[in-house]
Amino acid sequence: MSKFNHTQRYIESTSISDTDGILLDVVGSDVPKRVDYSDFLDLVGGDVTIASGDIVFVNDKTDLPTAVSNVITLGDNVTYYFTTTVDLTGDRLVGGENTVILGSSSENSRIKSTGLGVGVPLFYTEWTTPIRHVTFQDVDTALHIVGTVNPPVALDWTGVNYLNVPNIGLIDTCDNWIYSKGAILNSQNLQFSGTVGTVGVDNSIFVGTGSSGNILDILSTCTITRRFRLIYSSMVVFGSTVGINVDASATIPTEGYILDTINFSGGGTYLSGVTDDSNTTLFINCVGITNTSVNGQLYMQDNLTRTEITDTTSFTKILGTTFPSLDNSKYSHSNNRLTCLAEIERKYLIQCNLSYQINDIALSLNEGFESGDFTTNSWVTVNHTINKWYVGTAQSKTGTYSAYISNDLGVSATYNNSTSQVSHFYKDFTFSATSTNIILSFDWKCGGENGSGRTSYDYGTVVIADTTTSVIAGSEVITAAASTGGNGRIGAVTNNNKFNVNYGTNPATEWNNESIDLSAYAGQTKRLIFTWKNDSSIGINPPMIIDNISILDTDPNTDKDTCQFGFFDSKLGDIREPSKIKSTVSTVGKSENISTSCVVSHSNGDYIEMHVKNMSNTNDVFVTDMNLIITEIV
Repeated sequence: MSKFNHTQRYIESTSISDTDGILLDVVGSDVPKRVDYSDFLDLVGGDVTIASGDIVFVNDKTDLPTAVSNVITLGDNVTYYFTTTVDLTGDRLVGGENTVILGSSSENSRIKSTGLGVGVPLFYTEWTTPIRHVTFQDVDTALHIVGTVNPPVALDWTGVNYLNVPNIGLIDTCDNWIYSKGAILNSQNLQFSGTVGTVGVDNSIFVGTGSSGNILDILSTCTITRRFRLIYSSMVVFGSTVGINVDASATIPTEGYILDTINFSGGGTYLSGVTDDSNTTLFINCVGITNTSVNGQLYMQDNLTRTEITDTTSFTKILGTTFPSLDNSKYSHSNNRLTCLAEIERKYLIQCNLSYQINDIALSLNEGFESGDFTTNSWVTVNHTINKWYVGTAQSKTGTYSAYISNDLGVSATYNNSTSQVSHFYKDFTFSATSTNIILSFDWKCGGENGSGRTSYDYGTVVIADTTTSVIAGSEVITAAASTGGNGRIGAVTNNNKFNVNYGTNPATEWNNESIDLSAYAGQTKRLIFTWKNDSSIGINPPMIIDNISILDTDPNTDKDTCQFGFFDSKLGDIREPSKIKSTVSTVGKSENISTSCVVSHSNGDYIEMHVKNMSNTNDVFVTDMNLIITEIV
């Protein structure tokens, strides 16, 4: 039992805890009085010496144990209560077993050490150490916790601030680090390594220094066994500072990296290493970063690849080149397939919108130049000396590649207009004698220079000719317009068959599409030649650019066919219901649109594909456009 006297401010022995309070013999009272810890501090004015060593009120460095070689070794089972700013003047603290560090308020109770060396931690311990309402400030390194010597080490810190500390320090192995209502201000580089059970932060603010480094840093050597979780906090990141870095080699359980209602601001790099598309992350209601979601999308545009239907009882995977959305998260894409990469099984809404035609196809060409060259699909190039045809990535309507004139080896779609040039690429085609509808189409761009005659200035042309026609660099093949079924220039009929700045809609800056009827060439084998010609005077870039050349040679099926579309789900091993059935009158150019949806439960490795079945005819189906979307159901 304690002896208390207002004059002495002295207690011979006492037992103090946050919950039990302090039992005192009060002068003038026959009954011992138990008072709360905070009430006791108010009562004694913070100026108390504890004879038994259980608690020490620290008003000055001299209230602490004497430093030995600049090390102040804190006592075992002792609580140090800092009442003001205490400067250790070049010394540092080493914690003992059951050492506790407390303060009345992190605004008033501060620990610093003027002259402490770079890289020397202000506080070092190998023990569990509760810390409350204290600010560590104005040192290079604030702490070093080593939890491998006396495990388990638990670090429950409330109202702990770091002010002007460029390298907060390292926590190496602990059962948990729970940080509540704290502030990291003009400070950064709090690092975690070793085995850590939980890193838990709530209701705190983090402001970096702007210099290179990470505010919170989970090192490659760190294994988090339960979770790394920040909730209801703010992080201000600017300059070269990174907010949170989680090394890709660190170990964190699935969805164990949790950011819940965190506000990121300052315009810097908020996250690095592991980001929202990883299976370890679960980001919810955050501002400034991408919240975690699982979604996938693929699409197909202007497809001319037929899906051959060989019977009326089986579903067939829709053919054609599909492309992924840039926003895909935890879904991978391959041709007409979206595969789930998320570890935890969830429900997803599957939706698909598509357009299709049904035709009996004799011949179909779909050249998007995605092979990256002319030779793969047997195009022949005949180039002049400077302005030459290349397949490259300078510009494209869809996909990555197109064919274009270039004067810098294909790097850019530009031409030299100071010397006359004529270059070509071509290919031979045979059209079925029974064809009644043959359509050539392609996307194009061109600047160049227009003139009134067929052979003047800078332009692109398309020529149809006999397969024996010579194609020579530096010379145009045919300059006259083709008559019906004959040889000559085709397309761009309102501009002397020239593709340049005087034809189409803003052709120097916008893609245009040209569609040319070749039905009169049924039964013939012809040479299709794309030519660029320029003179030696002015002209504007780009020169001729070609993408998505198609020749559709169709024999219309006038009967009505019935198609069924469905989602093939690998988890089910079958078509998911509800699939969709729709009839179409298969006339050339007739396109039907359809929408369908369903719900699936997917986890890692499960995938979805779009399939089709022609229920009434062993015919060919063209899905010209498709948009397949998978969205997580929250």
